[in-house]
Amino acid sequence: SRDAWEQMSAEQRDGFQAAFAQRLALECVRELANYKGEAITLAGVRTTTDGDRLATLRLGPPENARMIAWRMRGAKDDTYSAIDVIFEGHSAMIKAHDDFAAVLQATHGDINAVIESMRK
Repeated sequence: SRDAWEQMSAEQRDGFQAAFAQRLALECVRELANYKGEAITLAGVRTTTDGDRLATLRLGPPENARMIAWRMRGAKDDTYSAIDVIFEGHSAMIKAHDDFAAVLQATHGDINAVIESMRK
C-alpha cells in the first residue's frame, strides 16, 4: 500500500483519505448498530510494545458484553489520537488494508477503481 500511496496524485490521495474515513465510520456504525444504551465500562488501558495504548471498553453486562478496543497514539503534548478500533478482536485498519490490497490487485493497480470501490 505504501507504493500505491507514493504513486497517487494529490487529488487521488484526497479522494482516498475521504473514502477511507467514510468506510471506517460506516464500519463503526455497523458494529454498534445493535447498541441499545447498555452500560459502557472502561475495562482497562495497556501500553503496547510500540508505545501505543489500547483502551478497552466493555459494552453491556460482563456476562454478555461486547469488547471494543481503541488503539491510541500519543503526541509529544500528551494528547492521543485513535488510530484503530478493534471490535471483538478484529482490527478495522487491518481489514481495510487487506481489502485495499485485494481490490488493488484485482484492478491491476488502478487507484481510481480502488477509491471508487471504497466509496460503495
